[in-house]
Amino acid sequence: MHERGGRPLHAPPLGRRPRRRLPPLAPPHLGRRIPGRPPRPVLDPPLLPTRRARGPPRRDELAHPAARRPRGRHVRLVGHPGRPRAHPGRGDGCGRLDQARWRRTVSRTAPRTAAATASPLRAGRSAPARLRTGDGRWWVALGTVTGLALLNKDLVLLLAAALVPAVLAVGPRRVLRSWWPVAGLAVALVVALPNLWWQAAHGWPELTVAGGISDKDGTHNRLMFVPMQILYLSPVLVPVWVAGIRRLLRDPAVCWARAFAVAYPVICVAVIAGGGKPYYAFPLLLVLAAAGCEPLAQRVAARPRRGRVRFAAWLAFAAAVNVVITLPVLPARLVPVVNGIYPEQGEQIGWPELAEAAADGWSAIPADRRGRAVIFTSNYGEAGALARYGPRHGLPAPYSGHMSLADWGPPPDTSDGPVLLLHPDGYPRVEQYFTGCRVVARVDNGHGVPNQEQHAPVLLCTGTTRPWSALWPELRHYY
Repeated sequence: MHERGGRPLHAPPLGRRPRRRLPPLAPPHLGRRIPGRPPRPVLDPPLLPTRRARGPPRRDELAHPAARRPRGRHVRLVGHPGRPRAHPGRGDGCGRLDQARWRRTVSRTAPRTAAATASPLRAGRSAPARLRTGDGRWWVALGTVTGLALLNKDLVLLLAAALVPAVLAVGPRRVLRSWWPVAGLAVALVVALPNLWWQAAHGWPELTVAGGISDKDGTHNRLMFVPMQILYLSPVLVPVWVAGIRRLLRDPAVCWARAFAVAYPVICVAVIAGGGKPYYAFPLLLVLAAAGCEPLAQRVAARPRRGRVRFAAWLAFAAAVNVVITLPVLPARLVPVVNGIYPEQGEQIGWPELAEAAADGWSAIPADRRGRAVIFTSNYGEAGALARYGPRHGLPAPYSGHMSLADWGPPPDTSDGPVLLLHPDGYPRVEQYFTGCRVVARVDNGHGVPNQEQHAPVLLCTGTTRPWSALWPELRHYY
């Protein structure tokens, strides 16, 4: 950094106090202009993570001791006074400052705010902090979080399968050069052991479900993958996460997070090849959007007030569109407008009407035979609707062979009929397990929403071809 005359500004070594000291950063001075001194910001420049707009630094910034370049084995400031970078040839070359040296620098340039900075350095970390700090002990915390996530969702393995090759490809590879990754993996396996044991004991049903998704919806998922990536965070925010990719790949200050920019296309290719659902890649999309927020904030801050207001209104409009598409805020009669984009909206309509259709079919069963009758549904959604709304119509608890609901077991073998079947159309050849089936009612949600249950038949069958215990393995299905 230079003055107007081209003469470089140098600060004395950090061990020596500068000749001219600014008044201490006490609460009365926050945000005020002191006579004879440049305006004081709320925080000193080295503590501000955001970068100023492009252009030469102001003279009031250069006047601050922290904005001068130290000599010797100290930190230099590159490009602007608000962000420290590692000295060439020292450190990891990614612009990351050694924590101990950073604390010493801050304590001598901004003593009033050093304590406020040290706490986030210690506590404000997460999984990306492992890549940023290079501290191997974070593998244990990362393994714990991964194990807990595996107890809820096995898709975390897909994220790991994309991130590990990305780290090997673009770094920082130093995070893998110790025994700490092995320790983290061991912790993850121990925490996730109940889920892994259950999956192995039951023939890995998660893989069966994934195969069913690919076989039944694979083509649709592949066609909708790119449109859904655009819609998930709103088309308005596409430039934000695209800027995040560009920043992670080009900005040396965040080179520790470059693997996320590489992992996203890796996971996209894997999901498309496997016919998985588009939202499998959504977690990494959030990381890219977060990386693109800082450049966006800088550009917006440089605009005049009218431009900032227009931008805020545009963001509010984008948020409103996403709320309308993804959350149940529309009246039922308007749901068909967004149902083609987000079918899950339509699946929230018509459950009370489905229970009413089941009640109509149940009324066709003679009262003296209802004690041995069974209601059997094709999926857990229909079973849940009858469990919620069925008691008001006097319906018994339903049974279903869909996914984990089948683990609750089949009906007693003594309940050999009649059997009320709901929505067997999507369940191939289900009628072959029952006898004397006839349509007694049809589901109508009353709003014209084309969901899976709309116009589904309700069949009344006289009984089963074999005992329930013998039929149950064949009635069970995972997708």
